[in-house]
Amino acid sequence: MTEKTRSAARPGEAQSFDEREVAEILRRASALDQKRKLERPTLTLAEIESIAKEAGLDPALVRRAVDELKHEPEQSVWTKLAGAPLSRTIERVVDGELTTDDHEALAVAIREALGQPGGFPVQLSALGRSLSVTTFSTAGLVDVQVTPKDGVTRVRVTVNARQVAGGLFGGLIGGVGGGLGSNVAWLVPLWLTKAGYAPELGVLGGVVGLLTTVAGAYSFARWLFVGRAKAMHARAEQLAETLESQLRTALAKRAGVTPVT
Repeated sequence: MTEKTRSAARPGEAQSFDEREVAEILRRASALDQKRKLERPTLTLAEIESIAKEAGLDPALVRRAVDELKHEPEQSVWTKLAGAPLSRTIERVVDGELTTDDHEALAVAIREALGQPGGFPVQLSALGRSLSVTTFSTAGLVDVQVTPKDGVTRVRVTVNARQVAGGLFGGLIGGVGGGLGSNVAWLVPLWLTKAGYAPELGVLGGVVGLLTTVAGAYSFARWLFVGRAKAMHARAEQLAETLESQLRTALAKRAGVTPVT
């Protein structure tokens, strides 16, 4: 039925639609339904997964996004000052429970991801079926926990960079900013006074020189910390992905099913 014929139909009169129009009506109705769901103040996880499935997304990705959101680092004042999170946790959940038979392959993957020639040792320990790994890196303490419970296996990789941040900022700001800055604070007024400027201007120049030196030391420390933290977070994310993939493959093979990638 054409637009002209349909518009001329009387109220209450039955209308008919061809195949193309039916498909378009259903498409628009589905879009309106999805928009209505999204406009609600709150949605359950099942509802979000349903919307994702209708959009062609894997519901497992929704659950992963929820886990990442829960462990997203809080933007505290210290995080903003440092330029990167002082602590970050990356978590993955795999259906099925690992056994001690999986430990060797997981340990190899962890050592390859975290071990460095001449670096800190990677300490692995097993408690029952759980696997725990702790090591240090240039970005701080790295803790890996692989734990089976309630039919799933959780992979949790935590990077704690508080100690490294304290060393960088405290060392550079205190050492360079305080040490060099204090020399600048009294040398600048001396130079300006000898050049014939008023003593007040010399004092002001000393204060500006001190603040500039401290700010430069802080900027340099922040740049170093952000670079180290970003590199370590990228390695931690890659490690979590690798462990998740290995676990899915091993557990699916043990169950005799094809792993979902």
